[in-house]
Amino acid sequence: QQHHHHHHQQQQQQQHQHQQQQQQQQQHVVVAVNHQHHHQQQQSLQVPQPPPTSRTTATSLMIDAATEQLQHVVNNAAMVDAAARSSRTPSVAAVLALRAGTDPSASMSPKIRHCINTLSVTVPVECSPPTPDAACMMPQRNATAVATAPSSPSQLCAVCGDTAACQHYGVRTCEGCKGFFKRTVQKGSKYVCLADKNCPVDKRRRNRCQFCRFQKCLQVGMVKEVVRTDSLKGRRGRLPSKPKSPHGSPPSPPVSLITALVRAHVDTNPDFSSLDYSQYHEPKPFEPLITEAEKIQQFFGLLTTSVEVIRHFAEKIPGFKTLCKSDQDLLFQSASLELFVLRLAYRTKYADTKLIFCNGVVLDKQQCHRSFGDWLQAILDFSQSLHSLDIDISSFSCLCALTLITERHGLREAKKAEQIQMKIINSLREHITYSMSDSQRKSYYFSRLLAKLPELRSLSVQGLQRIFYLKLEDLVPAPPLIENMFIASLPF
Repeated sequence: QQHHHHHHQQQQQQQHQHQQQQQQQQQHVVVAVNHQHHHQQQQSLQVPQPPPTSRTTATSLMIDAATEQLQHVVNNAAMVDAAARSSRTPSVAAVLALRAGTDPSASMSPKIRHCINTLSVTVPVECSPPTPDAACMMPQRNATAVATAPSSPSQLCAVCGDTAACQHYGVRTCEGCKGFFKRTVQKGSKYVCLADKNCPVDKRRRNRCQFCRFQKCLQVGMVKEVVRTDSLKGRRGRLPSKPKSPHGSPPSPPVSLITALVRAHVDTNPDFSSLDYSQYHEPKPFEPLITEAEKIQQFFGLLTTSVEVIRHFAEKIPGFKTLCKSDQDLLFQSASLELFVLRLAYRTKYADTKLIFCNGVVLDKQQCHRSFGDWLQAILDFSQSLHSLDIDISSFSCLCALTLITERHGLREAKKAEQIQMKIINSLREHITYSMSDSQRKSYYFSRLLAKLPELRSLSVQGLQRIFYLKLEDLVPAPPLIENMFIASLPF
């Protein structure tokens, strides 16, 4: 019996071991199945990527269409240019010689130009690099000059800082800013800034805010009157035809005198791409000691060099050189400080801390407090009221000319000076009539603009008082030019 009982226990142990082995085998099978399922999931996730292909999005279709049409226009322009070279008359050759820089974009249809303009705004920055401007896609006559890195700041675009091979509309600018300025003026586009009208305009961010970019173009001195209007497209070097009937389109606005005045202002305005920061420093708690005599010497130096620049501006005004020499000297000496204030106020923004003078010298406002005194704050207040008029460069150039050529006591040819003055006033009135669409604004804009002339005379008197005060201190002798200006202003 014992033997039988022992044998029964061994059988039970063997059955128990056999059950454990079966459970272990089942667990291995489950693990293997799970591993295989996990491996299949990974393989299903690792789907082989198809080769990269161009996505046929709306933007890519617009780019392809614009590129094809633009290439077609360029090819046509090249064929026309080749045909003109082979069979052109002497008169056409003279016109082509005057307008050698032919821009094929002038012959684009409005649809193509609108498409190109839209691309610079609608193409996302994340998808591709910025689309080059239409002007940059044109064949360049001097490709080596454009591709070469600029050796000095004067070879950079005054608007965005990109490479600039030559001047466009009075200022050294790149092809992109030239094309943007031309399109804006030709179309009469009105932009709106979505920020505080102080957006950064550089090579990378110039397409973000069109309003601030166009304002930067005007600020650096680009001349709107040089841009060909719609009536002059395709008629390079020729004047617009006279209307066939009195009921036709209105005559084009007078641009000869306005253009000359704007050119005089631009030619005597400092180049914003190469300003002189050698004397500039921001105010610090431990400011380096500068003697009172050095500050006054700096003040007299700024006045002297600025007045010399203003003299060149006066000589460029049409009709000024026809006056007798004594009248030229009288008008210039009487208006020197007024023009100094007017031009400084136009270049200065009230919120800015920098002052840019006629000779290109840049100073911090705090640096000028000791030498300018209360006169500086009066100039800044005048600058704020001047910019509140939203004055353009053409109106400002006329205002500068009227500041110089006006009625002064002691003129020998007062009638002749008055005739020049009336021509400028009429040109200014007609410019406002043609450039402004708001008739209600026209009625008071002209009078408010001329009301700045008496304010300038008052500011000129404050400047003479400041010079007189510095002469009483007798720390630095006044230069001869400032001395003669002060003596000429005395009423006796």
